[in-house]
Amino acid sequence: MSEIRVNNITDTGGSTLLGRRNAIINGNFDVWHDVVAYEGLYQVSDQGEVKALERVRGQGHIHPEKIISGWTTQQGYQKVSLTDLEGKTSDHFIHRLVARAFISNPENKRCVNHIDGDKQNNLLDNLEWSTHSENEIHAYQIGLKSSSEKQKTATSKANKERRMLTMGQIEQIFELRKQGLPYPNIGNTIGISRSMVGFVLNGKRYADMTEELRAA
Repeated sequence: MSEIRVNNITDTGGSTLLGRRNAIINGNFDVWHDVVAYEGLYQVSDQGEVKALERVRGQGHIHPEKIISGWTTQQGYQKVSLTDLEGKTSDHFIHRLVARAFISNPENKRCVNHIDGDKQNNLLDNLEWSTHSENEIHAYQIGLKSSSEKQKTATSKANKERRMLTMGQIEQIFELRKQGLPYPNIGNTIGISRSMVGFVLNGKRYADMTEELRAA
């Protein structure tokens, strides 16, 4: 059963809230969930903070629980570095950590949208799962992108060298790779070279369109 603590009062009757397993509400009423794939190592809050849990390392040395400081990418998103039990460190978008821990995604949408347009506002109430198209439409609706930018994007897409693939094809590349297909098979399915498959998956081509997909 889930355990919820409010000002040191514990309720073990179980939580009916979505995904509230191992949820802890501290004195500031922040709710903490285990970071998906890092259970027992890190937790993320509904306020967009990430913390490392207390752990014992070599020779019994205790590392106390602490909030992790992240950084801001050139695109304006916040990221943190997490290390798994095998010692492998990888970088993660904080907004995606919050969404994966708190928000159900029955339609398996790949993008996480900042509702108010502020990429650094990672509060739970400001996030929602979306498709790439929904994310783009939302950006125009709230003024993050102008009609002139939309025209530039359309012109860029018309340039075969830079935009020979549709978003649907790009998503298919990532889905096929997720299923374990090798580059040549993916290339044959989409109708592109194996090198182009690698460029798309590694962000060397279409980086602006694949950032969320590469982070998934």
